[in-house]
Amino acid sequence: MMTGTIQKIRRFFARKEGEFQMGFVGALPLCKVRLLQPEDIAQCEQIYQLNEPLHFPAGFYPMFAQWLRDGKVLIVVIEQDNAVVAVGGMTADPVEGQQFVTLSFGMVHPAHQQKGLGTLLLLSRMALLRQNATPAQVHITTVGGSETFYGRFGFAYQHSQQATPDYLQKSYAVKLSTADIDKCAFVLGHYTWIHPDFYTTRLPGYHGTGYSSA
Repeated sequence: MMTGTIQKIRRFFARKEGEFQMGFVGALPLCKVRLLQPEDIAQCEQIYQLNEPLHFPAGFYPMFAQWLRDGKVLIVVIEQDNAVVAVGGMTADPVEGQQFVTLSFGMVHPAHQQKGLGTLLLLSRMALLRQNATPAQVHITTVGGSETFYGRFGFAYQHSQQATPDYLQKSYAVKLSTADIDKCAFVLGHYTWIHPDFYTTRLPGYHGTGYSSA
């Protein structure tokens, strides 16, 4: 019994770069997780504008505003005290027996950062992959210095490109097994109230939404 447990621990810590790692997430805040509704858009736009100076290139706000409204991406919001405090989107395409996933425009209201909401936002989007019951390869791009956060979960650097003259856009990816996806849903369920429709909405495929910051 003890030998089997030790072997599992060794396998966990032996995971390679680019494979999902849950690690220690600590105490996470209680909140509600649900899908974006039209009445949330103004609050999401405010969250973007507050984050823009440090995390987004100038001139990308119109793209974000369209992203909120065009229905091409599944958008998750996190709510506390009847206010939206975090937002992030995703698409998922079946490719050769796995899901090819792109995360986009993930952000937390500055007044609520460093409190675990970014972790819950990531886990909520990973948990949505349960409905397809296949492994996943998840991709993000960022210009705002959030690579350290995603690195904690096993995201590995892929490549870079110049998004604007002033911003270098970096891409990262991580692989998740179905067990990893179930683990995300398990942790999420301990800290959140999840809307009944959350796991039944079909994940949209990738539609070339352009710049994304997970």
